[in-house]
Amino acid sequence: MFKRLICSNLMPVASGNWKHSASSRNFAFKRYESRRGSQRRSHYDLYGPDGGHMTGRAGLICLSSVVTAGMILRCDQIGCRSFWLDEAYSWTMATRFSLREIVLRTANDFHPPLYYIVLKCWIAIVDDSEVAQRSLSVLFDLLTMVCLYQFCCDAFAAKKGSCNDENVESRRSVGCLAAAFYAVNAIHIHWSVETRMYSMASFLAVLSSWLLVRSISSAERQWWFAYVLSVTSLLYTHNYGLFTVFGQACFVVALLGKNLVTQPWKRYDVTTRGSDLSNSLVSMVTAAIVICVSFLPWLSILFKQTEQAHAGYWIPKFEWWTIPKTWVDLLIHEDKPVEFRDSATTLTTSLVSLTVIFCFAWKVRTRGAVLLLAVIVSPIVCSAAISVIALPIITSKHYLTACGFFFCALAYVIRILLPRPVSNAAAGILIVNMLYVHLCYRDERQICENSGLRAAVLHLADHIQEGDSVAVANQGMLLTTRYYMSRMLRNSESKDVATAKLFYSVPLISWLGSALIDEKDRMSANELTLSNRKRVWVIGSTGDSPRGLDELPASTWAERSAVAFRSKYSFEGDIRLWLYMPRESS
Repeated sequence: MFKRLICSNLMPVASGNWKHSASSRNFAFKRYESRRGSQRRSHYDLYGPDGGHMTGRAGLICLSSVVTAGMILRCDQIGCRSFWLDEAYSWTMATRFSLREIVLRTANDFHPPLYYIVLKCWIAIVDDSEVAQRSLSVLFDLLTMVCLYQFCCDAFAAKKGSCNDENVESRRSVGCLAAAFYAVNAIHIHWSVETRMYSMASFLAVLSSWLLVRSISSAERQWWFAYVLSVTSLLYTHNYGLFTVFGQACFVVALLGKNLVTQPWKRYDVTTRGSDLSNSLVSMVTAAIVICVSFLPWLSILFKQTEQAHAGYWIPKFEWWTIPKTWVDLLIHEDKPVEFRDSATTLTTSLVSLTVIFCFAWKVRTRGAVLLLAVIVSPIVCSAAISVIALPIITSKHYLTACGFFFCALAYVIRILLPRPVSNAAAGILIVNMLYVHLCYRDERQICENSGLRAAVLHLADHIQEGDSVAVANQGMLLTTRYYMSRMLRNSESKDVATAKLFYSVPLISWLGSALIDEKDRMSANELTLSNRKRVWVIGSTGDSPRGLDELPASTWAERSAVAFRSKYSFEGDIRLWLYMPRESS
């Protein structure tokens, strides 16, 4: 074999045929290497030439494993936790009103209507159970992991024609690690099993950012069409999506500035590929105009929602410690166990995060890096400015998108900038630590044991009789009570039993679902007395959420029984269920 190999490479040289000698030699060596065994080729196919990078097949396997693990973590105990106000609000909005009325009702709320419309369609196809409704958010969160992977693969692409360590195999590794961080992060797991719009907003934010990178890198206009559609959907899903879109706009302005100004911005590669400047400029301007025109109808309603927030909102006042504390809540959890609550942890985590962002900004020189920094910083800076100037709007759930993008930067620093042994150790430690925090949170809250309002309504369903009335003493519990009664008592012969009313004597609070509570949904003690009901069930709580009357007038009604149920939510405290009967009948 060696004789044939030498002859096949030396004969063209001896005969003077230099033109074909190199190709013949390469062909001979390829034949020789092909006989070295399938084990070596399999190793190359999975990990690349140096054994440390991911090829397409390995990236697909790794991403599938990450998404599967994320799904398992999110589906664990997904139906154990009782619905609370926000989830019951979503259910009420999606099932009680038409599409037109959903849009009108959201004008008196704090969020756009798109998620409620999507949830309405989802319930019509699947079901309105807790698991069915929450599975929509889980689905969006799993899609977010896939989009994070794709974003990292495209955003960190080097300049065309450049060859360095930041190749496609390395970018796949970064994308898988970013998706893994997102999959095991405690607060993302928490909000991904809520019947709310946060997972959908995160998905659209990452999707639109990835589509923006693809649109700029390609001359095909269908990418711009998809980008416009995703951004418009984001703006109609969550008002905080404006901050992400603002970051994308800053990136586009920097891109145009680099191409239009005579002195190029040499620090970053923000040049377009595959199309000239004129075509790119036309596409960008057209996309911006379409997005602005699409969002214009909602702009006046957004101002109205801002005025309602000025009138009264639950978010605490902004302080200098607010942003570091909120950021730590994202990486650990806002309801974290006691052992994680200290200032040293907050300070250390904040400094490490700033160091990661600084190293990323200093070392990475692709256009995607500029976009990534913009969508990380923009929500934080914009929300802080509004909190200082107008009203406080900073909470950890509103930074979920920025945290997801931060995981991309963190994964890049770990996989590309650190030596491989340190990189593997750091990635493993962070993933294990995030998973540990999630498990601590789950065990401390004892979700399955503290079923709260669901257990109270289940007890009510076992003891209620035809002709009984149900009064809710806490505004924040009315919609949740109605949800469980509609499911547990929908086969009841009495229509009166299936309707709970708010026994509330004080003005309604806007952020406790007042947009969905009409005058017919309320009752007074006098109305209850005149209704000639034999028995009245009153549902209240011992928590710190605002409530009205927990008791009926003692001169007219006598308490016959009281039962307490422990809730997972601290603001609800213990759920109390009282049974009252008219005094003359007691």
